[in-house]
Amino acid sequence: MKKLFVLFLLVALVPFTVGCSLWGQDEDLDVVDYAKASVSVKVPASVVSASSLRGAVSYTTLSMTIGGFVFTPGTPTGPDADGNYTIVFTSANLTSAQRATLTDGTPVTAVLTSNVSGSPVTMLTFPLTLASTTNVVITITAAGAVTVTGGSAGTVVEGDIDLDAYELNISKVYRKGDGTATALTTTTTGVLEVTTLTPEFVIDFDKAIATTTGVTWGAVVTCVETGASYTLSSTTDSAIFTVVAGAATDLVDVKVVGTTAPKNLEDNKTYKVKLTATNLKMANGGMLTVTNNEYFFKVNLP
Repeated sequence: MKKLFVLFLLVALVPFTVGCSLWGQDEDLDVVDYAKASVSVKVPASVVSASSLRGAVSYTTLSMTIGGFVFTPGTPTGPDADGNYTIVFTSANLTSAQRATLTDGTPVTAVLTSNVSGSPVTMLTFPLTLASTTNVVITITAAGAVTVTGGSAGTVVEGDIDLDAYELNISKVYRKGDGTATALTTTTTGVLEVTTLTPEFVIDFDKAIATTTGVTWGAVVTCVETGASYTLSSTTDSAIFTVVAGAATDLVDVKVVGTTAPKNLEDNKTYKVKLTATNLKMANGGMLTVTNNEYFFKVNLP
């Protein structure tokens, strides 16, 4: 009797020891092949910004949708030899069937969006054909053109944000009170002279800015004759220079107010000034890039 009982127990344990049912159904052991898809997107620095990049639209506001799947951005790396930064966009885990819909040779719709204004706004839309879900490089120019390595792109349709619309440049810098005819030169040829150690200048931008509040202004000042150089920041050198809103929304006024060495101007010296601005914004909140132009002027006291 004991032998029969032991034999009964052994038979009862068979389905558990072999890891399947006696009827050949293994539904609880089915394995789904999950993996993430990714694409590398190259953009010029004037298009995308980060805390260390002054650019058009913060990369943290970006998102891509490819074939209906959402891809989120990583931190930009670069620049490369062409001045581009690379952002890797990665999807959530996708099944092999879902990944296959991206690589079956049929174009899918790719949409680049940004919530720079507080809600998603389309930047670019284009048909995209992928050969794989890895090793894909999409290059986007400031003008909105798209090329693809590891696939191909169709006709690009620009959305409500032009990729280069947020790039802010300095049109000119001129001596305040004398009009644009007294613009500073970008070379030492024909350099403009000032007759005071505390001159005032106007920076004329090519687009309107929202406000000067919260903006950190900077300048690297170099004496051409001696090579001596110093850096100014509006947050720490307010006793040396000031920057305030100008007479129009595309103008700011800069005044040299300090005459104490070593951050001071001297008579009969030519100076090169490289201007920067951080956290300069348009009314819609988009970050703007200031092209770092260099300007020259000479002090010639009467």
